[in-house]
Amino acid sequence: MNQLGETIQHQARRFDLTLCSEPLDQLIQFLELLQKWGRTLRLTADPRPSVLVQRHLPDALVLVQMSGARECSPKTAIDVGSGSGLPALPLAIVAPTISGTLVEARSRRCSFLQTAVHKLGLDNCKVLNSRIEQLSLSEADLAMSKATFPPPMWLETGAQLIHDKGLIALLC
Repeated sequence: MNQLGETIQHQARRFDLTLCSEPLDQLIQFLELLQKWGRTLRLTADPRPSVLVQRHLPDALVLVQMSGARECSPKTAIDVGSGSGLPALPLAIVAPTISGTLVEARSRRCSFLQTAVHKLGLDNCKVLNSRIEQLSLSEADLAMSKATFPPPMWLETGAQLIHDKGLIALLC
């Protein structure tokens, strides 16, 4: 296992998770795609894989840990303002039983997301090039957004996307 794989495993263990080889390889591939595309599209402030693992991967891992602790784990998730695919794509990799909808208004970022979903073989994800206000989606078990809206606005928007027992994740 290379250094990046070891760093990812270390992060996963912090959340009482162990990754087998397939999701670990997919996460490494995702981070490499993000680094490659990130230079052109400015998807993250710092596209180095080691930084992404330290700053952004924990968001997905805590959602996996949190959902596993609930009586009924989420089956559907929506990520609004997906941009770089964080945390939705790592979540889809680590928890493949969750079907994810990634909503992104910027077409260039949607191109990245669609490429990543295709190259990673994530049949549990779909990408929508739209603003959330223009969509009519069925209620999800989990709604998440990372730094897309001010917190009060996201809580209000997220509440409209989930059913009565759904979760809203506010990630900064």
